[in-house]
Amino acid sequence: MRKEGDHVLAEDINIRTPQPIQKQIDELSVTLRLARASFDIWWHYSNKQFVSANKDRLQHFSQFFYFLNEANLFAFVVRICVLFDRRKDTVSLEQALGELGRRPNFNAQALEDAKKLLREVAPSVKKLLTLRNNAMAHKSKFLKFSESYKLAKITPDEMRAVTEQSLSILNILRAGVNMSAWQFDHDFVAEDLAEMDESIGFLGNK
Repeated sequence: MRKEGDHVLAEDINIRTPQPIQKQIDELSVTLRLARASFDIWWHYSNKQFVSANKDRLQHFSQFFYFLNEANLFAFVVRICVLFDRRKDTVSLEQALGELGRRPNFNAQALEDAKKLLREVAPSVKKLLTLRNNAMAHKSKFLKFSESYKLAKITPDEMRAVTEQSLSILNILRAGVNMSAWQFDHDFVAEDLAEMDESIGFLGNK
């Protein structure tokens, strides 16, 4: 593939040949795992209980934790919205489900279960898209970030639930192509956060 500087020339890309469905599902799996890890880190250092118990230490490292939380919230919202992209030329849960659903050997009940989950998660996804479109992937001329967050009316519990529902849909897709079930890296993230908290002298989340 020829390159011009750091850019791949569009003429060298065969845009008419989509990636194999297994590869698409793999990419969705990694995206969801990263999104959930970003959420867990953001919420660990942002929840009121932790902040209240560790005000002095957080203030001591105020710039670091400001940027850490901003980066992880941004990463979570952008990545989780990738999973629900409606464009036909993108890798998304809906597009992957549509492709598998057209296969005669795909389990009909599994297809209906996945469609139901997509309908259930749609209101929360709409809120996340509002936040992404006004404050992250695009910047509103008229709204501050805090105003965009209020406009979205999305809670941390809803954010977490979107990741859980996405995982359920993803595992239906994975089963449809004989891939093993996927799970989040809760233990690994929690262990690293606990070690970091101890080294800084934080009181942990209870």
